[in-house]
This record gives sequence, structure tokens and C-alpha cells, in this order.
Amino acid sequence: MHDLGTVARAPSRGVPVAIRSSALLAWRLGGFDLSNEKNVSRSRIATPFVHRLGDEQEGFELLLDRTNRLVRARFWGVWDNEMVEEFRAGVLRFSGELSGSPWSMIVDSRNFPAQNEEITRHRLQTMKMVVAQGSFRKLAAVVTTATYGMQFRRMTDESHMQSGVFRDEQSALEWIRAGTR
Repeated sequence: MHDLGTVARAPSRGVPVAIRSSALLAWRLGGFDLSNEKNVSRSRIATPFVHRLGDEQEGFELLLDRTNRLVRARFWGVWDNEMVEEFRAGVLRFSGELSGSPWSMIVDSRNFPAQNEEITRHRLQTMKMVVAQGSFRKLAAVVTTATYGMQFRRMTDESHMQSGVFRDEQSALEWIRAGTR
């Protein structure tokens, strides 16, 4: 398990920032490279700015970026029911934190294969719940496989989410930011 370190205030904006490692900080500030992050066993982290469950085989991490009204997520492995239920709890918690004004989500799905029907159905229900709250704007997925990209598109189409599938984070962020200035 990784040490979360401290929660500090960024001096220039007074925005709380959760810092647990240089890799996480780099990811939170714009990069997705957490490939060296390893856990010995499944661990759960839930702070005001981070929601994580997983080990090196499967898991997710959600990071709340209030300044940019963005949830950054990373998915990996094949999920079970515990994982998808914890994911729903985290997404709905952060959705509540960002309610009232439009917000978006970017997901690093590069290590996340297409999931079974039950997990997919649960994730779809979560998407519909987020859309029903009214302030969700865009969902961008960074993918490496066409199979997961197609599964993602089917879910977002059915949940009526504005979504995009991308090969790199920069393109995904540019798409999210388009029309917001």
C-alpha cells in the first residue's frame, strides 16, 4: 500500500492537493504514467481528493480536480462486483462534489480490457445516474484496444453521455476543454 502523505494547500490558489508520491502528483497535474505503481495486495484509499481500490492486477483510481472541474480516472485489469460497486460510490461522491456547474471526466483505460456483461451493466447504470444529476458534460477515454473502445461507446451512447475515444491524453484533454472557454 502507498502512503498518502499529506493534504496541503497550494499557495497560489488555496486549492487542496492530495500528494502521495511524485508519480501521483505528476499524473494529477497532467500525466498518466503510473506504470511503476505496484501494490502488494488490494488496497482502498478514500480521501476528499482520491478514491482508489485495487492491487497490481485490477483496480481503479479517481482523482478530483476541482479547479478544472475534472475527475481523472485510471482503470486496470478485470473487475469484480466489489470493484465496480466501489467505483460507483467514488464516482457518485465526486459527482456530488462537482454538482451545480458542468464537469467532465478523463479515463486512462489503456490497461483495461472489455469487461463481462454484469460489470458493464453496472458501469452503465452508474453512467446513467451521473447523467441524471444534470451537470455532467463530457467523458473522454484514452484506450489502446478497439474492443474496449467499442464497449465504451456502446455504454456512453446508451447513457446519453457526450463521449470521445482517444489514443493519447493530450487529444482527450483538448476535446474536453473545447467549448468551455
